[in-house]
Amino acid sequence: MRYLRPAHLLATLLITFAVAGSMFVSTSSATASTSAPSNARAGAVSAVVSSYDAQILYWTNRARRLYHLRPLVASSCVDRYAERWTVTMARYSRYTHQQLMPILRGCHRTAAAENIALASRGFTAHNYVRMWMRSPRHRHNLLNARYRYIGIAAWRSAGTGRIYATQDFTN
Repeated sequence: MRYLRPAHLLATLLITFAVAGSMFVSTSSATASTSAPSNARAGAVSAVVSSYDAQILYWTNRARRLYHLRPLVASSCVDRYAERWTVTMARYSRYTHQQLMPILRGCHRTAAAENIALASRGFTAHNYVRMWMRSPRHRHNLLNARYRYIGIAAWRSAGTGRIYATQDFTN
C-alpha cells in the first residue's frame, strides 16, 4: 500500500465523496441549460501548465490500455464544455457536476459522463487519474467502453491554490 502525503490524502478523501455524473439519453429528450454566474463574484483563476491536460489524457488512456480498451480521443467540442465548467468551479470555489445535456446537444452525442476532482497545489495529472481509478463510479466512467471522446481541463484558483480538474466523456 502506498502512503500519501497529507495533501494527497485530502485530495483522495475529497474525490471519494464526489459523485460521478453519468447520463445516457437521446439528444432530443430534454431541454436543460446552464448559465454562468455574474462576473461580480468572479475570482482569479489560472490555467495549470498546458501539458497538464495532455498528461491526464495520457494516464487515462494508459489505464484504459491495461483493460484492453481503445484510447479516448480528445474532442475540441467536448473540451470546450470541460474548460468552461472547470473555470467556473475554480473561479467560484464550486465543486459540483455540470448538467450534461448541453454537451449532448452541442456536440451531437447520445451519452455523456463526467469526472471532477479537487486537489491541492503540487498534485500531478497522474495523481488525478489514480484517484479516479480508485473510486468505483469514476473508474466506471473512465473505463466505459462506450465512450470514444474526452474533454479535459485543469484550472487553479488563485485565491485558494486548489486545482480543479474535469474529464467529460462522450460516445
